[in-house]
Amino acid sequence: MIPKIKRGPPTKFITLVCEACQQPFERLLRAHNRKIGQGAKHFYCPICRTHRRKTHPCLRCGTQTYNPKYCTQTCSALVNNKTAKRRLPEGRCAICDKAIRKSFKYCRPCRARHRVNYAAKTLAQLKRRGSRNVYHTCIRQHAKQVAIAAGLLKACRVCGYSIYVECCHIKPVKNFPPDATLKTINAVDNLIGLCPNHHIELDLGLLNLVALLGVEPSAYPL
Repeated sequence: MIPKIKRGPPTKFITLVCEACQQPFERLLRAHNRKIGQGAKHFYCPICRTHRRKTHPCLRCGTQTYNPKYCTQTCSALVNNKTAKRRLPEGRCAICDKAIRKSFKYCRPCRARHRVNYAAKTLAQLKRRGSRNVYHTCIRQHAKQVAIAAGLLKACRVCGYSIYVECCHIKPVKNFPPDATLKTINAVDNLIGLCPNHHIELDLGLLNLVALLGVEPSAYPL
């Protein structure tokens, strides 16, 4: 048995005659009733209604526009951003006690001087930093920076696909001990650029990189 499709009430239109061009046009009945309730007595078609609107010169460039002040958002921003009040600092730097925004913990100079050296961090230290997502994100971001600097992400090493290349570890991260640093894990010799398809094959164990790269199996224990 085919279920019945519930349909809503049909959309009702009303035909009116434009007072300017004397041409008939249609308008939604509920919109027409709303205009009458607001006290409207004259009705025009959309074309005549657009031409009857009053234009004003832009307060910045003088271009005629329907907007009461500015012709574009660019003109509005160039005028208002000069007179707008800047946000006052509400917080303090945790190191030098300089006035900064409340959403920041350190000011820019202190952030540059006390930047974390992730290359010297071990896997055990990264696991204590936060959740599992933070742990994997730190490893991936550092590996991608090393691979980009070494030019490994220009094309896939297997098929030559160059539109989207992912950074992959030849020796998986899980095979490293907890005291291994990111500098060792994300070494240039342990990174390779692969397309998404070959990356999945590598994760599933279907791609033998040892035979592909022509190295000894002992060099990269998988």
